[in-house]
Amino acid sequence: MTVIELNGLTKSYKAHKALEGVTLSVGRGEIFGILGPNGAGKTTVVECASGLRRPDGGTLRVLGLDPGERRRELLQRVGVQLQEAALPDALRVGEALRMYASFYDRPADWRTLMEEWG
Repeated sequence: MTVIELNGLTKSYKAHKALEGVTLSVGRGEIFGILGPNGAGKTTVVECASGLRRPDGGTLRVLGLDPGERRRELLQRVGVQLQEAALPDALRVGEALRMYASFYDRPADWRTLMEEWG
């Protein structure tokens, strides 16, 4: 089963081409990383694959879904950690868990997780 499939993916920001004809596939059970210098398009690939950005061209499927068309459904099945993420310092653990649970149609009970993890 192919988990991620990109064919000829392109994305530009004004005059800058971030992606030009990127093609790759990742099969089930494979461990895959994207390496390259700053500005190579790594973050743009992840953002397109997770539905945060729409590519300008090419085709893209993650778990058989088009992230641009079925983002909500896709995000119920995958998790993405971008380069930088931070929660407000004053946010309590329970508040953060409740917030993250709200992202999913059928989340784990955050109270049970708090109890298990202490």
